[in-house]
Amino acid sequence: FMKRSIVTLIKSRKLYFSGLLIFLIIGSLSLLFFGNAQVDYTLHTTYGFLLNVFFINYTFMGDAVFMICLAALVLFYYKRKKEGTALIIAFLFTETAIQVIKNVMNASNGLTLYFEEGQTIFNHHPGFTMINDSFPSGHTAIAFATVTVLCCVLKRSKWQIPLLFAAVLLGYSRIYLAGNFLPDILIAAVLGSLSGLFSVYLAYIRF
Repeated sequence: FMKRSIVTLIKSRKLYFSGLLIFLIIGSLSLLFFGNAQVDYTLHTTYGFLLNVFFINYTFMGDAVFMICLAALVLFYYKRKKEGTALIIAFLFTETAIQVIKNVMNASNGLTLYFEEGQTIFNHHPGFTMINDSFPSGHTAIAFATVTVLCCVLKRSKWQIPLLFAAVLLGYSRIYLAGNFLPDILIAAVLGSLSGLFSVYLAYIRF
């Protein structure tokens, strides 16, 4: 990585970044042709208790605590200084950007919720609790920052698609659990990916 530029780094992981671009294009086209309301209605469908429990637990992989613990594990247990540093930088960049944007956009609309068997699930039903500050999705941004760093630092390229799928699935979990709308996910994916990419560049080339 020492002599690589960001462009070269992207080219070396073109499968991951091409897949990311396709995901963003499909998401954007869905919003353009079907509208936010119709896309939300389709994506917020629930599928039963077991799937609810899965997504409720899976979504925590986008939590700040998860990324901090992962960075600490890589840094102190596996003794991988640059990889751990890249994860820490990515977290700091992403979390700072998310908090700034959320404070600027704190007037954004929330999501309508209802409670089913103790779980928070989306429903287009008026008069229930509202979630505010959904834009952009912090969990999704952290997830994409994490997998972008991992994709760039792992030597085996076979992890590119599984890592991308893991991040996209986490983004979907935020929609499924009524945490965010699709635009929140798309913007967060871009933000997290750029943060992860820039963090790898700093950790491997500048430090």
